Parts: sequence; C-alpha cells; structure tokens
Amino acid sequence: NGPGSVVVAGDPDALDEMVAELEGEEIRVRRVPVDYASHSAHVEGIREELLRVLADLQPRSSEVPFYSTVTGELVDTASLDAEYWYRNLRQTVELESTTRTLLDAGHTVFIEVSPHPVLTLPVQQTVEAAESRAVVVGTLRREEGGAERFLTSAAELHVSGARVDWQKVFAGHGAHRVELPTYAFQHERFWLDVPAGTGDVGSVGLGSLGHPLLGAVVSLASGGGVLLSGRLSLATHEWLADHAVHGVMLLPGTAFVELVVRAGDQVGCGRVEELVIEAPLIVPEKGGVHLQVEVGEADASGFREVSVYSREEADGDGAAWVRHAHGVLGSAVPSSETQYDFGVWPPVGAELVDVSGEYVRAAENGLEYGPVFQGLRRAWRRDGEVFAEVGLPEGERERAGQFGLHPALFDAALHALGVGGVLAGGSGSLLPFSWRGFALEAVGATSLRVRLASVGAGSDAVSVLVGDESGRGVASVESLVLRPVDADQLNAVGGAARDGLFRVEWVEAPGAVAA
Repeated sequence: NGPGSVVVAGDPDALDEMVAELEGEEIRVRRVPVDYASHSAHVEGIREELLRVLADLQPRSSEVPFYSTVTGELVDTASLDAEYWYRNLRQTVELESTTRTLLDAGHTVFIEVSPHPVLTLPVQQTVEAAESRAVVVGTLRREEGGAERFLTSAAELHVSGARVDWQKVFAGHGAHRVELPTYAFQHERFWLDVPAGTGDVGSVGLGSLGHPLLGAVVSLASGGGVLLSGRLSLATHEWLADHAVHGVMLLPGTAFVELVVRAGDQVGCGRVEELVIEAPLIVPEKGGVHLQVEVGEADASGFREVSVYSREEADGDGAAWVRHAHGVLGSAVPSSETQYDFGVWPPVGAELVDVSGEYVRAAENGLEYGPVFQGLRRAWRRDGEVFAEVGLPEGERERAGQFGLHPALFDAALHALGVGGVLAGGSGSLLPFSWRGFALEAVGATSLRVRLASVGAGSDAVSVLVGDESGRGVASVESLVLRPVDADQLNAVGGAARDGLFRVEWVEAPGAVAA
C-alpha cells in the first residue's frame, strides 16, 4: 500500500471495534466490502483447498517484464504457480516497495487497468514520497466502462508524453492525419506585462503620453510640429500576434489611424483628412520595432502633414527609417453624416446574414485572425449596405480604455463579409489602403454597431459609420479604399523583419594571415 494508508484484515468483531475507536479519534477509515479477510491468518484455513484448485496451472515466461507485489521484485512469470497465488492472497501486498523498485528502474508511467481506479492515489503518493515524477492514470471508471472512457484515458497518457499506438486505435474508422490549421495558434501567457512607455521620459526632455502604442512626445524646435515615438513588440503587445496575413504578423491598418489621430490630438487636429498606407509594417517574432509619428507645421489653411515611420531595433541605430503611411490632418468639424441613428437596431428591413464561417473563409484568403481580432458577432444586409455587431473578447476589454478606438475592435468592423459584401467583386486579402475623412467622436469603446456602404456605383471605396449600444456615434470614415495583398508582396517587403534570427557577421579568425 501507499504511504499514509494502511489496510487491516481480521475478525469482524475486532474490526468493528477498531473502526469505532479510529472514528472517535477523527481518523479517516473506510470498510472494504469483501466477504473474506485476505492477507491475514484467515487465509491459512483454505490453503490446501486453494492449492488443489490451482494445481493444474501451467504458467510460462512472459514477454512483458513482471514486477510482483508479493516479492516486490522482477520475477519470471513461469514461477506463478498455485503456491505463488496462495502467497499472493496470504501475505502483505508490497505495492509501495514494488512501485519504488519500478521508479528506481526508470519507469515513469503507471496505468491501473481496472473497472475503477483504486490504486492510482497510493501509487501517486509513493511517487511523491520518493521525490520522483511519473504519470499515474487509470483505464475505466465506475459508470464509465465504454470505449469513450478508455480512449480518454489513452489521450491522457498521450498528452503526458507516453506513446500510444493510434494506428491500432483508429483502425477501421477512416481516421487520417490532417494539416495544421491556418489560423493563429491560441495561446496563454504567464509573463507579467511590461506597461508600454515604462520609464521616466521627462528626465530626457520628452513628454509622456501613456498610450499603448506611443510612449513619448516632443515639440519640434523649428516650428509648430511634434514628434511622437513608441516601441512595438509581441512581448509588450501580444495581441498583435492575432493579426497575420499569409503567415506574416502585420500592424493592422486601423492601428495607423489610431497613431495619427493620437498625434493630431497633440496639435488640435483631430480629423484625418487623408491617410495613405504606403508599406505594411511587419511585427517581428523576436525583438521590437521603433515607431515615430511626425506632425508638421500648420499651413495657411490649418492643415498639417503627418507621417508614420518604423525601424526594426535589431537593425541598429544606423539603419534607415521606413515610411509606412502619409497623410493630412485637419480640425474636427461636425458632420450630419455621422448622426446615423444606431439606437434603432437592427435596422428596419435588414436581412440577417450567417457569419458563423466568416473567419474560416478569411483564413482561406490569407487573413489569419486570432481571438482578439475575431470580433464579428452578427451581420445584416440591406440594399448596398452592411450592418454588423463587433466586440472585443473579455480579456481585452480593459485595454480598450487606453486607446481612442482599439485597433482590433475597429479592424473587426471592416472584416471579408462586411467589405466584400459591399464592394462589387471584392475578394482576396483585402487590407485598408486609403482613408479619407476619419473622425473620432467617443473613446474607449468595447463593442460597436457598424454601418458600411458603397460611396457610389462601381466604386472601390466604402463609407464607415460606427456607434455604441446606446446609439451614440463613435467614429466615421467618409471613404475607405482597400487593396488586395498577396503573399509575394509580403515576402518582398519582409526581408530582415521575417528572418531576423539569421544574420551574417564577419569576425577575425584566431591566427589568420592577411592575404
């Protein structure tokens, strides 16, 4: 038996007295429902009968090593005659010592083959007492005696590292291997998150922003412009791993809008008159990317140019900055177009659309969304318009208050049913390319109601209006143009960003002789 547990056998009256005494001392005790006192002197009375009944046994050596709980050692099964089975019934069960012998021999998997596991606990206790590590499982359970329970136990062994012959398990059932899914793997991190912008930037003459993507701002001495800076990495912005196109993690187009809107707030220009995304920003699997958002001096009409740049930190300070987006900022002006009544929901006459397979279809077109970006909940269609409900998952909602409009939430408002259902012939990996007339009216939303509509017959642009569940407007886009992106384009742009783990460095070999 295992450490901490003792089995006692004997006369019924004596056992009743012992049970009463132990229960009075609040010691856990349980009666085993059997009619005979095994492993006690009571067995000696049936020795001759038992030897006679089992006299015809013809044991033979087994292929599988046999460790006996009678001897506590490895034995030849050819010795398992009638006398052995009498000793098995009469002597103490050496389960603990046998388990320790198996552990010392290097065994790390213990399976109790029985209709219900009763020995897994003492075996596990022995493993722990021996300061060893092993997998301890059963096969069947009470009221669970079918193939499903047996296969579940086999699966428990498999995930613990034990080898299971699945070909035999699935023989005759038509099972076969399948390719890995094309969407991003679900993941759970256990590292503490480092808040973006950690550190005293004021000590080096910068202003702190407290934005998830931008940590510092400085006013340019040459005029009325500003420069905002930040750093992106999967270690500090793990939600970016949930936005991949053809296997490449990209900063979503909605994040560029978030960046320039935050920059515009610094100079009182809250409206994005125009923003063109010139090159995708690839987020490396290791290391980080430095960001800069430049806002120029206001012209005579009050407009300011804005640009978004990045540089992978692994390339060093001497590397060139890449311009990803360029546009114009202006002062926010009220627009009647943004006064759509989101309080009437769903819109009258709109037909409900099935979106259950939307993300599977997106993956087939190269758009691989993880949980944070899988925000599309329901959608409707009506005469050239598409309406949708989108939301952030529970674990991401707290972060929404740090953004003007969370890029993942805004991105979900634009997903292959919403846009493809509006644009004539829209297909493939469509990504935001050109924004015109973006205005943010409310911040920190965790769920949205969305209206998308074509800006004209045969146009490749849509207008976007979003509101919250109260009917209040959140944001609007007068015109959004999308462009298809294929894998070859991303491979051409990726370069070192994709293969950042592999670099060529020249070092002088010891004892080298100049040519």
